[in-house]
Amino acid sequence: DQYISLAESLPPRIDIINAKNNSMVILNAQKDLGSYNYAIYNCLGVVQKSGEINLKQQAHVIEIPVSGLISLERKK
Repeated sequence: DQYISLAESLPPRIDIINAKNNSMVILNAQKDLGSYNYAIYNCLGVVQKSGEINLKQQAHVIEIPVSGLISLERKK
């Protein structure tokens, strides 16, 4: 598993790449960061899943394909 600590604030848009050999990624929000639209892509750039996530102050377990990424964009 990969554990990523999210800072007190995030830019309006951020991409997180899964550069390891399993799909389990843990995003740990240090405080409530608000709502984000997200899209999860595989290594070929094909969207696997999309939706909305509320990054509350807690750990969020997310499945990101190996060599894929999650793109987060703050909701306006």
